[in-house]
Amino acid sequence: MEYLRKVILLARSIAAKVLNEEQIDEAPLKEIFTDEEKNHILSRISDKSSLKAYQQTRSDLNKDRDEQWKKLESLSVKKSKVISLKFVVRFAAAFIGLAILSGYLFYQISGVSDTTVQIPENVITLELEDGTIQIIDPQKENRITNVKGEVIGVQNKDSISYKTASAGEELAYNVLNVPYGKKFLIALSDGTSVHLNAGSSLRYPIKFLKGHKREVFLDGEAYFDVVKDKEHPFLVNTGALNIEVLGTKFNISSYEEDPQVNTVVVSGLVKVYGDVSKNNDLVTPGRMASWDRLTEQTIVSETDLDLHVGWIAGNLVFRRTTFGAMIKKLERFYDVEITSTNEALNETVFSASFDLNIESIDQVLNYVSKNYPFTYTKDQNKININ
Repeated sequence: MEYLRKVILLARSIAAKVLNEEQIDEAPLKEIFTDEEKNHILSRISDKSSLKAYQQTRSDLNKDRDEQWKKLESLSVKKSKVISLKFVVRFAAAFIGLAILSGYLFYQISGVSDTTVQIPENVITLELEDGTIQIIDPQKENRITNVKGEVIGVQNKDSISYKTASAGEELAYNVLNVPYGKKFLIALSDGTSVHLNAGSSLRYPIKFLKGHKREVFLDGEAYFDVVKDKEHPFLVNTGALNIEVLGTKFNISSYEEDPQVNTVVVSGLVKVYGDVSKNNDLVTPGRMASWDRLTEQTIVSETDLDLHVGWIAGNLVFRRTTFGAMIKKLERFYDVEITSTNEALNETVFSASFDLNIESIDQVLNYVSKNYPFTYTKDQNKININ
């Protein structure tokens, strides 16, 4: 059932109950909308611009209702022989339904009574070009529409494709935010695929325009498989560092809390340069460009690709890494908070590989404790190591 049709059915149902002075039973009305549609309503509540638009719409509906009702009353008096009672009731139901529908959608179906709704931190969100925020359920399918109601993308569970987006006159951006413990795949309008890792966000155009660079903005970690286009270079902006390519596969880790921004090339050629410095480094397959945030210097060296791209398949790989350095990655992948006061453990070096698809955080910690004994307590997602 289409969303608009559901809204109309809801309006009619509410109006019919009101006209017959019957109490509204919320249970069947709530079942009309899917969880995705309810989440959309909740996200609109938390958006100030959407709330302002809602208030204006409701005001306009009430004003229009009063004006149309007066016309209807006039018609019913002058042409009572022509207009049947059924006709009047049908129009009355429509007006009453429109007048209370918007409020009912926000305050009854959503199950809230104020506008202080906060979107949970552990959900994937998509910010549209008008600032509206939608919750993305990776277990469902959905069509992504812009402010005009045009379909700009299609969600298929844990991925969104923008290949069907139509070209506009100006660049319009979406922002996808992925929390700890989750991953997501985006297929951009040119066919470029971007795997977003846990705790990351990407700002990107709905449609790349001719004559413009294909530029996206990354905070966190992502693996890019860029479609080649000589006339339109692909540029990843991470803040103080830029990565430019024509067509290649590479991984960028640019978490703000990390001291380095690491760019690892799987295939093709990547150019790395800063916003201030005119110098650039060319990185070839199997090598990593590590840019230091403090010194603003770049070191290019050979590296083990599995260390940097294994996460795409759900593998977390460490090679001669201190446990203290492992903690942040474990927090991101498992959506936990780890506090370790065991300084000796924090300095201990480990080499290990974990399958995130089958191994829990408890299994990981048990493995580490077999090599270096320690105890820990766990309260929901908070872990304290002694």
